[in-house]
Amino acid sequence: MRAKRLFDETVERCGTLLEGPANYQGRQDCIRMAIVLAVAGLERYVKQRFLENLSRQIREQPEGNEALNKLLSESGVTADVWKGLALGGQSHPLKTVRSKVVVHLENIAIQNSSSINDLYKCYGLGSIVGNAARKTGLKTIWPSVMRIVNRRHKIAHDADYKRAGALESVIENDVRKRLGDLCRFVNAMDEIVSRRFAPKKRKVATTQKHIRQSRKTK
Repeated sequence: MRAKRLFDETVERCGTLLEGPANYQGRQDCIRMAIVLAVAGLERYVKQRFLENLSRQIREQPEGNEALNKLLSESGVTADVWKGLALGGQSHPLKTVRSKVVVHLENIAIQNSSSINDLYKCYGLGSIVGNAARKTGLKTIWPSVMRIVNRRHKIAHDADYKRAGALESVIENDVRKRLGDLCRFVNAMDEIVSRRFAPKKRKVATTQKHIRQSRKTK
């Protein structure tokens, strides 16, 4: 399943959780579960959307760039690995490289602007968070996304308790707004990545000279 479709389905699951049980505490915990699921959906989207274009990026720029070469090195794809793949006669070396990157990404967290930007520098999109935020036309959209990310951390690491032991309050309408902002941000980010990897159009000869030359060859 493609990254964007998977994210959209995850958001639908969040919506189902927000329609949870009527009793107060059960409903509050369902909202907390929706927050955790939404942030997991964001991270899954960021990583999978990146992986969808990795092989193409390497084919188009086999020499790599600083960010991509750093990522490949951290994933265990060194020059020796490249050489070994070639000598081993593997028919799909890029598949092996991608598999190593998948394992690496599974073991790191990518949820804030710097980590997302660093990953997409591999594609020449090092300011993708800021560009996606501007694309939405909403000045506060990234801070809004980060609020739900930070709340997820509070839930995951502290069970959403305050230091004194009382539960943090959960405002359903506020969470719905953050989820809406998250969707807007991902939609904008997806458009940027899609434009970066849009199929290249073939150049068509339009000048009279090119037309005459093409006729002569017939």
